[in-house]
Amino acid sequence: MRDSVPKLALDYLGYLFQVSSTFFLPVLALELMDPISASLFAVAWLTSSTLDLLATNVGTALTVETSYGEDPVALRRTVLRRAMPLVALVSAVGLLLAPWILRLYGPEYSSDGLHTLQILLLASVPRCLVTFAIAESRAHGNIKTIVWLRAQNAALALGLSFVLVPRFGVEGMALAWLVAQLMGAATALQLVWSKRVSPLETLT
Repeated sequence: MRDSVPKLALDYLGYLFQVSSTFFLPVLALELMDPISASLFAVAWLTSSTLDLLATNVGTALTVETSYGEDPVALRRTVLRRAMPLVALVSAVGLLLAPWILRLYGPEYSSDGLHTLQILLLASVPRCLVTFAIAESRAHGNIKTIVWLRAQNAALALGLSFVLVPRFGVEGMALAWLVAQLMGAATALQLVWSKRVSPLETLT
């Protein structure tokens, strides 16, 4: 029990970083932009977040299957060959349908929030790579890797928002999120996906 307390505390710290970069970002938009621009970002943010649910559900399945002794090599191959293309396909469809999706909220959203939504949808592809890396790390008990990925994402997304929003407005916040996800994917490739996993490895 005592051995698990530090891991739980570290995992909770990672959760706080995740919350600060996801739930807090639309709140930050209210501070950095006028109400109309902030509402444009909020709508685009909520719409694009549906792809995060897809990646999260797949990531949860990856964690469970790996933890219960399934072949981690086969699971990783399945994620990279099937789940990643699926997310990319849904993102591409979203890019094409973005004008009509935003039109449901009103004509002003379709005209002024189009690029913001498209940028956020593009960010969903590298973000799902990070989500899958976190899921695999959790199955292997690599909590430090999870905290690092989430802390990096929070620092980049929030920090770049302060730099890019004054110059590019609502699209600047979307660009900050895109850059954060690209950097996160690069880090995930280095820390997780570049390492070989043995099918005979004991998982805890």
